Amino acid sequence: MSIPTRIAGSRPAPTDLIWVALLGIPAAMLGVLTVRAAFAFPDYRDFHIFWSAGRAVIDGTPVYPRAALSAVSGQDQFVYPAPAAIAMVPLALLPLGASATVFLALNAVALMLALRLLGVRDWRCYAIAFCSIATLQTLTLGAITSFLLLGTACAWRWRDRRPVAAAAVAAVIVAKLFLAPLLVWLWVTGRRSTAIAAAAIAGAAGIAGWAVIGFSSLRDYPHLMSVVSDHEQRFGYSVAALAIHLGGGATPARALTVLVTAALCLLAAVVGRERGGDRRAFSVAVVASLALSPILWLNYLLLGLAPLALARPRLSRAWAVLLLAWLFANPNTVAPLWKVILFQATVAAILAVAVLERGQRRSPGTA
Repeated sequence: MSIPTRIAGSRPAPTDLIWVALLGIPAAMLGVLTVRAAFAFPDYRDFHIFWSAGRAVIDGTPVYPRAALSAVSGQDQFVYPAPAAIAMVPLALLPLGASATVFLALNAVALMLALRLLGVRDWRCYAIAFCSIATLQTLTLGAITSFLLLGTACAWRWRDRRPVAAAAVAAVIVAKLFLAPLLVWLWVTGRRSTAIAAAAIAGAAGIAGWAVIGFSSLRDYPHLMSVVSDHEQRFGYSVAALAIHLGGGATPARALTVLVTAALCLLAAVVGRERGGDRRAFSVAVVASLALSPILWLNYLLLGLAPLALARPRLSRAWAVLLLAWLFANPNTVAPLWKVILFQATVAAILAVAVLERGQRRSPGTA
């Protein structure tokens, strides 16, 4: 990840200077974000939600809002599964500003570790990743997408070590249920015992989480998620949002989401049997996860780094999709149709790169 050494006294190439300047952008950005997080600015909203959920667990107060539109319309309430609230308890023991700073640092480190585990050694890829709108939104909002990417990368890196792979897949599914297609990848590539173990661990973690905060909230949780999905799915870039933009209601949107996800899971099963099928099936499963989510924000594009990094571990034109994503950045309002289409086209481009790269790339440290 270091800059190639040059002969003493020689001038650096213009392209090297450009990349050094580009690498300085995320460094400066992280410095600014650290200061903002330390003072707990309101726009660090996702982490405020997580921190408040951790405090609720400590204080023994309700973690979830009422399952009503009036309670969730502000998009400022904790709606993740119970284990995610438990995981925030250590950070909630700290003052908000200090906790936010620690979380920001961990978020940045998680992204770098994920790329490393996915086999990326080209420092220019790291620069592009940190300059992408997906990373910026993850860091500025205090989202957990970097940690989801890290868990997904761990599942790939140690895919043939059953305890590690099962724990990694379970962890990301517990945090975000839409990552369940990773179980399909494990299953179609012959790791059925790992898939079963991951599902069992996720289920046990869910039961344990709700045992801590109280099973009474579990009864209303499915209805809460339904209310949140119906309200928010029109805002983001998901398949459901695309269906709604095209004139469909909630039911057609759900149907299209299921149809696209099922088609991608079938594709994972097909490519999993071919040469280089393990990596390709994994990549398709990650994209299937993005298709499955009824609420898809721009920072979720960070998960697309997994298939992209495995197919192109060194800088190539394919990495430009992360920078082009700036074109469809949108405030926290309903994104126009052309931006939703462009987002889905970007995901499709990442999928094409991953599937059409037929050679099996060997990940460092794996069998």
